[in-house]
Amino acid sequence: MKTCKSGLHQYDGKQCLVCKYARLASWRAKNREYAKTASAEWRASNIERAKATRHKYRTENPDTVRASDLRKHGFNTQEINKHFSAVEKGKCEACGHPETALDTEGIRTKRLCFDHNHATGRYRGTLCSSCNTALGFLKESPERFRSLLAYLERALGCQK
Repeated sequence: MKTCKSGLHQYDGKQCLVCKYARLASWRAKNREYAKTASAEWRASNIERAKATRHKYRTENPDTVRASDLRKHGFNTQEINKHFSAVEKGKCEACGHPETALDTEGIRTKRLCFDHNHATGRYRGTLCSSCNTALGFLKESPERFRSLLAYLERALGCQK
C-alpha cells in the first residue's frame, strides 16, 4: 500500500483514485464548457458505448436516476422523498393495487407514477400506470370523472 501525495489516502496501483477524481472534478468545474463539448463529441463518435454505459448506469441506479429526472422537472426534495416513501409501500394511492404494467422490454414491472398537477407543477400522489393513464385521458377533469362514473353505473344497472 502506498500513501498519496495529500497523505490522506492509501492505494494500490499507479495513483490514488480519490485524489484523481477530485482533481478531475475540479478541472471539469473550471473548464465546464470545454468538458461539456468534449463529452458530447465523444458520445457522438462512440454511440454504442455511450448507450451501453448509460443503460448500465440507469439499470444499476434507478432511484438516483428517478430523483435526478424529477429534479430536472422542478420538483423539490420533500416532494421526491414523499414519492419514494409511497413507492416503498408499493400501492397506487387511487385504486390501492400494486403496479402490474410491464416496462417497454416486457421484463420488469414498471415503477409507480409520480402524479402532479401540470398547471401548478405540485405533487399530488403516486399512481399505478392504469390510474395515471385514466387521469390523463379524462384530462384531469372531475366533471369528466363524474360523468363517466354515472355512465358506468347506468350501464351496469347499479345507479343509486
